[in-house]
Amino acid sequence: MSAKLTPTAQGFHDLYWCKYGDKPVIVTASTCPDCGVAVSTNERTHQFLAHIHRGDDIQNEVIALAEVVKGTDDAEAEIEILRDAISGFGQQVHQAYHGAQAPDLCDVNHLECPRGLCRSIQHVLNPKRPRGMP
Repeated sequence: MSAKLTPTAQGFHDLYWCKYGDKPVIVTASTCPDCGVAVSTNERTHQFLAHIHRGDDIQNEVIALAEVVKGTDDAEAEIEILRDAISGFGQQVHQAYHGAQAPDLCDVNHLECPRGLCRSIQHVLNPKRPRGMP
């Protein structure tokens, strides 16, 4: 790909994510070619992604790239929601299971507890754990 992308909107050849059409669009003027809304003033309907500095002939490839990036961002956001939910469940289990016993060295939260079940939760939530590894 021979395109050069810059992080600042220039008002032409800007790549936006159109929230109405739920797809990337290349804006050559100040309005979205998909929905007709002015993009430079309305961040609720359009999210700026990049300015295409060079590469007029590769617009389809840039659109495909934007779709992949947006899909990845959405997936990462969903993963973060799931990680937070797992962590919350882990704390509830920690309190229910370990809280029934007398206070000891494990009287911490589930992210610091050295016991087996809490260690399993720590392993699952570890951001350095390779994806797909149990």
